[in-house]
Formats: sequence, structure tokens, C-alpha cells
Amino acid sequence: MINNERGSSLLTVMLVFVIFTTLGLVLITASIGGAKRTEIRMDEVTDNLSSLAYLKEAVAQIQSFVDRESLSTLPINEYDDKLHSFLSSINSSNLGYTIENLTLSPEYIGKIRSEDYTRVLLINTPLYKQKIYITAMPSFLKYALGSRANLTMNGSPLLKGNIYASESLHISNWANYKYNVKKSRETTLPAIEDTVEVTVESDQIYLCESTGTPCYDHEWKKNDFLWKQWNPKDIQSAFSKDSEGTAVYKTEKEKFVDVDIHETFREKMMESGFSPFSFGSSNTSEDKTNIIVSELNKKTVSDPSEGVKIINDFNNLDSYSNQKSFLYQGDANIDTEDIQLKSDQWLIINGDARFESKGLNRMDVKGNILITGNLEITGKLSFESVIYVLGSTKLKNVNITCYQNKCKDENTTNDEDAVLILMTEGDLEISRVNKFIDVMNKNENKIKGYLYTSSKADIYAVGSLLTIDGGIFSKNNLTVNSFRGNTEDNGSDLDFKPNDAKDASRLTISNNKKLFLNQAQGLPKVDSLTVIVDRIEKK
Repeated sequence: MINNERGSSLLTVMLVFVIFTTLGLVLITASIGGAKRTEIRMDEVTDNLSSLAYLKEAVAQIQSFVDRESLSTLPINEYDDKLHSFLSSINSSNLGYTIENLTLSPEYIGKIRSEDYTRVLLINTPLYKQKIYITAMPSFLKYALGSRANLTMNGSPLLKGNIYASESLHISNWANYKYNVKKSRETTLPAIEDTVEVTVESDQIYLCESTGTPCYDHEWKKNDFLWKQWNPKDIQSAFSKDSEGTAVYKTEKEKFVDVDIHETFREKMMESGFSPFSFGSSNTSEDKTNIIVSELNKKTVSDPSEGVKIINDFNNLDSYSNQKSFLYQGDANIDTEDIQLKSDQWLIINGDARFESKGLNRMDVKGNILITGNLEITGKLSFESVIYVLGSTKLKNVNITCYQNKCKDENTTNDEDAVLILMTEGDLEISRVNKFIDVMNKNENKIKGYLYTSSKADIYAVGSLLTIDGGIFSKNNLTVNSFRGNTEDNGSDLDFKPNDAKDASRLTISNNKKLFLNQAQGLPKVDSLTVIVDRIEKK
């Protein structure tokens, strides 16, 4: 039979039409799906930014309320009434966020005394939450590292908290250390974790990142040709590239609530049973110290009516539970197994103090301490203390841990933290602390607390290993030096074994803003309330 091909073209056309129709539908489906995904992602980004904006607005509202109301001059009941009224107004206004008062929640009840002005608030947005502390405490508690003058970070500290400098910020990848003479060692730039706010009041930032040629000469003077002024907008690139955090330059200028150590010292003396006395308006720091020493010298015998006991040694102080304070006249070399005081008792040393555990056992110190002279800490010690020093302070050749070597894990909610808060009027120097310990053991050698000086501070963590959960702050210049990796003493210098991991830094500082709650009674009081902002948490 003859083949009949009539109609085949129609079939071909219909097949092609079906194919292209199918492809068209696939493309349309893909486009619609992509548009939906884009829309969902845009909604997520919009919601994220909105929640962050709500947090910022809520903090501003709280700050405005605190500044407007002069709360620190109100009786406690009026203070709480105004706070309740403010929160009710916010929460009933449909602003996109709510603010909850956590002060009487199980987490904080018992930690905040009824007569204190500290209040803990929680901001809630759809995606985030953030704790806010309203407190009559100094502003330095907000920062992991800070200076009211010049802040210098040499080498690679690991920072988990905000950074502050009033006059200038200097960052380099060379750490300075002393081994008979002044030396420098190349390492990495500082590393950060989480979101770190960097505040430099003057906007003056300088960076030295040099390979081979030190950023400093043999006298630790800057090699100026290696240092360049850095744009605050590029602050992220001033930190190590392996940082697991974001540096945000903060341009808003805030009121800074400062500390007066002499005034706090005087206040604590009067709380401890001493008669009221005052400073003249024109008194210098040296004059104020002399006035305090003179008041202490008047006390020559124990006075049961005032609760002041004169002591000649530091043993068995816990057996005198009815005393307000213990007074040691003269320079003190303290080497005892432990010191235990009640939270409302004070040990006063009218002279220099040296805490040194010469034996194999660690000295455990629990109690509040006032020292009119210089302080030196050496040996194996642990602290749960608030210490005020009118002279200078050195931590040198010391293995120091949190109290009884029991650091509470930050994820644990039970048991209070054992905190060391050390505030010195003179210079602060920390060197040869937990020296040459392997960096992987750092969690066992931790200080929980704050270190503050009204003068300058120098921190060396090149051979040392120092982990601070709290902060370091200086009213004058603050310089920290840190190496990343292990170091050993070869008898003539240090041997360096670099480690690329950021966790191998020999200096780690994490800002823990709630630690002050456990030592609120011993902390300095200030004349105004401040707002302390904790980290943002995703729900």
C-alpha cells in the first residue's frame, strides 16, 4: 500500500505546542515560587530590622524616662510608682514592643535589696529580647574594656563585650612584654565575638598591622611610619579576620557616670562604725588619703559600741559575727589559709597590704576590704570580694581563680557568682598571672569581676594567661598586651608557639553586666541612675 502521511504536520505542531506550553508553565511556576521566596525573605528581613528598631526605641524610652524623672532623689515607693506608671503607658500603646519588670522574679529576688534603686527590665519584641538594668552604679560596668583617656590594644585579646575610649583608640598586631628588657612579639589583631559596640568619643582611631617590622621600637615608642589613622566606619577591619562577631561603631554620646574612690572609701568607713567626717572641696587626692588615714589612726582600741575590732592577725575573723569591721594598723603581710567575712562586714588595713600564699595551699578570701596604702597579690589565691585601694595595685606572679576555684557556668541559673571587684586609686599592673599555662586550660583560671583604676593600667598577657568575666577599666590610659598561642620560658627569653585559633588568646575578657548584682552592697554609689544595656538575645 502507498504510505499516507496526510495530517502528520498537524501532529508535529501539536506536540511542539504541548512541549512549549509545559515549559512555559514550569517557568511560570518557578517564577511564582521565586517571587514567593523573595517575598518571604523580604518579610523576614523587614521583621528582623523592625524588631531591632523596636529594641533601640525601647532603650531610648527607658533612658529618657530615667533622665527626665531624677529617680535617685525619690523615696523608693514613689520611684516604683513612677516606674509602674511608665511601663503601663508603654505596654498599653501598641508600640511593637513591651517592657516587663523582672526585679521581683525568682532570678533576682534576694539579690536586690529593697532600699536599692536597681531595677531589671526585659524588652520583648516579636523576634528579640533584651535585659536593661536601671541602677545607681558607675558607667564602666557597661564595658569589657575601656578608658577615659587612651585605650591601646596590642596583640590579640579576645573580647566579648563593648569597648570604650574617650580620647583615642590604638590597635596593633604586636604585643609588648618584658624579659629583663622591653621586647615585642608579632601576633594577630584583637578578635571579637558577638556584636561589639565600639565608642571613641574623639573619633580618633589608629591602626598598625605590620609583618616583620615591630609597631614599637626598643623603648616601646610607636614607629609612627607604621601607624595610620583609621576610619571609624571601617572599624570591623581593625579586628582579626577570624573574629566571630560584628564591630559596630557607636556615634551616640552618652552621659558617663564616674567613680570617686575616696568618697566611696569614706562612705564604707562610716557604714563600718567610724564617726562621720568630710573632705574639703579643694582637697587633692593625696589630701583625701591623709584625712582618711588620720581618722583611722584615731582608733587605738576596739570599740564594741561602734562594732570596730582592732586585730593583730587575720585568723578566725569569721568567729566575730557581731562586728561591723576589723581594723589592722600598719603594713600587712597576709598569709593565711582563708579569710571569711559576712557580706556587711569590712576588713580595713591602714597601710600597705600584701596577700601572698607561700605554701602549696591556695588562700581563699571572702569579704570586703579597704586598704589605705598599696596592694600586692602574689601566689595562689581565690577571691569573692570588693576591694578599695587608695594606693597602687599589682597582681604579679600569681595564680588567681574565682572563689574556691568554683566558677559558675554562664548557662547555669542556680547559685550566685563569686565576684572580685577591685578598685584602686593608683596605677594597676597585672603581669605573670597564671604564667605559661596552656591556653586550653584557661577556663580553670578565671576571674569573675571588674578591675578598675583611677590612674593608668598596664595588662600583660604574653606569658600570662588571664580570663576575666566582667571587665577592665581605667580613668587614665589603659594598655593591654596579649599573644595568641602558648609561651615558655627558655631561661633567656620566651619561646612562642603561635596558635591560629582565636580561643588561643592569652587574654579573654567577657563583659557580664549582671555580676554587680551579687556585690551591690559593696559597690560605689553614684549620684544619678544609669541605664545598662545587656546583650540582645534572639527568641
